[in-house]
Amino acid sequence: EDERAEEVLARLLSVPRMEDVQLLATRVGERALARVFNLLLKTDPEKGVKVAALLLEALSPVTAMRFTHDCFDLSLPLLPVDVRRKLLSGLRPEVVKHLDAAQREVNGAAVRRARQTRIELQVF
Repeated sequence: EDERAEEVLARLLSVPRMEDVQLLATRVGERALARVFNLLLKTDPEKGVKVAALLLEALSPVTAMRFTHDCFDLSLPLLPVDVRRKLLSGLRPEVVKHLDAAQREVNGAAVRRARQTRIELQVF
């Protein structure tokens, strides 16, 4: 598992432009990225937080938010609470605000979908 995370991390760090990190992240998947964040924080807690924060900032707000916040649609969090706290502490305050806003929007949409589904089932 750590070997795979190291491989994914090497691929992420070799991307020439930060804009391409998001594309590569979609290819490797959320679970692989979660392992990378765990590896970074385990290997070097101080620098790992900084590198992980840069990687999170390169992702779309909705994708990054799924690593740092609880989601209505997500039954199990991608990362443990202590890892999420460390990642959030490494982010710039304005990025944290964007992630909070993304969480509110995503969770609001999920609640609306759940309500609509429940209404449709009751009518049926």
